[in-house]
Amino acid sequence: GNDTHLATQTVESFYEALQDSGEYTERLFDEWTLLFEQVCGFNFDKKKELIEDNYNIEINNQEEFRKALFALFTYYALIAKLIAAEFAYYHNDSRFLSFTRTLVARSDDDLQNQLQWLENGGIFKDAGISNFLEAGLFSWYTDEWDENIAESIRSMTGRMRKYDPGTLRDDPTETRDVFKTLYQKLVPDKLRKQLGEVFTPDWLAELTIEEAGYKGSGSFLDPACGSGSFLVLAVREKKQHFKQNKDNLTDDEKRRLTSKILNEIEGFDLNPLAVLAARTNLLI
Repeated sequence: GNDTHLATQTVESFYEALQDSGEYTERLFDEWTLLFEQVCGFNFDKKKELIEDNYNIEINNQEEFRKALFALFTYYALIAKLIAAEFAYYHNDSRFLSFTRTLVARSDDDLQNQLQWLENGGIFKDAGISNFLEAGLFSWYTDEWDENIAESIRSMTGRMRKYDPGTLRDDPTETRDVFKTLYQKLVPDKLRKQLGEVFTPDWLAELTIEEAGYKGSGSFLDPACGSGSFLVLAVREKKQHFKQNKDNLTDDEKRRLTSKILNEIEGFDLNPLAVLAARTNLLI
């Protein structure tokens, strides 16, 4: 959360790197700004104290506020991607049960190369998962790599080593709560209210799907999916519908069910951070 040294250190290192960034990073930043302003219609210039009061960042103008927010969202996105990588690694390679453990004791350059591989979706493609991650808006930090970013990310991976990827398999619902709680701790409450951001409680999402009469048969679309609460519940309904009182599915039935989930459950969102969170929740 925003009261921890790790968060403030990493967000500050990202923010400083954005102050003198290259052309490619500037393009990504401009694209994110356009998307985010469409999402919230937010007046960035009047709310700089909402970041300054919680992170060790001095903001003097509208552009700096945008970059501070971009740095904060990059930090959240990286945590989500590392959790997803832990999940993929845990299920794909019995020799190394943790992706973050493979990053220990690497040089700065080698660490940068590994994170570029992650950002380009390499770890997911190796696990047979396509179209999950392909160098998106929040991958810019690998192009602005410096000692401060390397130190911050090394601290992040050290903390991630304490996270057991097996819990992702054992209780996916709890992991979804982790994403919500993490975002609420990183983004100050007053700022989230100004952005108009709210999380739909699981009980309300469950009630809505129940009242809509969706029982897992046919297609399901959420046109403003956020972090994917409705999509995940729709997947659960489709799995229950497909099993139809079967205790175990054959491998062929599992493949058919997976295909139906991927082709019949969809979501849209303008916010690229929400899309990443939704994809991660669906992956888990």
